[in-house]
Amino acid sequence: MENIFQFEDKNNLVRKFFYLGLLASVLSYLGYINDVKHFYHSYLVSFVFWMTLSCGCMFFVMMHYAMNATWSVVMRRIAESAMSLIPYVCISSIPLYFGMEYLYEWINHPIKESYLNKNFFISRTLIYFVLWSYFARALYYHSVRYDSIQSLMTLRKLSAVGTFVFALTMSFAGFDWLMTLDPHWYSTMFGVYIFAGSFLVAVSFITIILLYLRNYGILYNEVTIEHYRDLGRIMFGFTVFWAYIAGFQYYLIWYGNLPEEIEWYLARSHGTWMNLSYLLIFGHFAIPFIVLLFNKAKRVLSIMAILSILILFMHWIDLYWNVLPNLHKNTIVFNWSDLTVFLAHGGFFLSLFWKKLTEFPMVPDNDPRLNSSIKGDY
Repeated sequence: MENIFQFEDKNNLVRKFFYLGLLASVLSYLGYINDVKHFYHSYLVSFVFWMTLSCGCMFFVMMHYAMNATWSVVMRRIAESAMSLIPYVCISSIPLYFGMEYLYEWINHPIKESYLNKNFFISRTLIYFVLWSYFARALYYHSVRYDSIQSLMTLRKLSAVGTFVFALTMSFAGFDWLMTLDPHWYSTMFGVYIFAGSFLVAVSFITIILLYLRNYGILYNEVTIEHYRDLGRIMFGFTVFWAYIAGFQYYLIWYGNLPEEIEWYLARSHGTWMNLSYLLIFGHFAIPFIVLLFNKAKRVLSIMAILSILILFMHWIDLYWNVLPNLHKNTIVFNWSDLTVFLAHGGFFLSLFWKKLTEFPMVPDNDPRLNSSIKGDY
């Protein structure tokens, strides 16, 4: 069975994405020279995108074990491979240390010093990285060596604790990395908003990878239309959840009408930023909601592919909409570093992802529930 499910990189994806990362890194350096402030804002958007994607995959794995799910066994390795890259994504954050003064107002003009000071900020970030890396590595290690009921119990315990830790740290990471870009603004719902987006983009990523593999006959019979329908259901649910959190965050702040809160939304409610706000409403919510509302649409793989790509793109737009108005307050100003930094991160991330996927069988063939997952007995 191991030979059947062993992924071979016949298309040289590892090498191609690595070269993409190198080329995009060179172009990003030119963007850095051209506009250092914009470069660091672009870098933050890209870093948070790939971090939320890999952390969202970790949450997918945790939920799989915490709920003792059977349906997702056959696709679990995809999420685990992305999850295992969290330590590498953490390392990619190092350049942001040198750009903090360009990103965060409170670095040069102290505000709320008891919480927003550089040393404490970095310490919190290191705590997030250590905890995420620990749970990602531990879950991956025990999963690929799954050999008994004791292994399952260990994984379930890790997931139970990890779910709580993840919810707490992801919320605070969202506060620290994004919300403090405007230290005068605050929202207690912002952490959940970031979490909802991270899980939604992770499910979309898993779907895209599975569909790509299916085009080459890999996992064609193992991952059935019903599995894609289940992924579509989760996609639909978290599309609604993301919109619910985003909408009520706005409504409560609008209703309160407090100057320190509404300024953040006012900056995104005029000029070309308003156009991007409308794009988020339709692209991140309305279109996926209307399409996924129909059960038949979840079984049409071309529709699932288009929606998954759309959600990945809109997650990037969402992060861009959160970050860049703090630099360009009146209008959208695109810079080539917006694209090149994202491609640099993505190139190296996907190169490592495909390499990781070759190390172990594509499906957890040591899991006794694999056949039930393939047959749909769940």
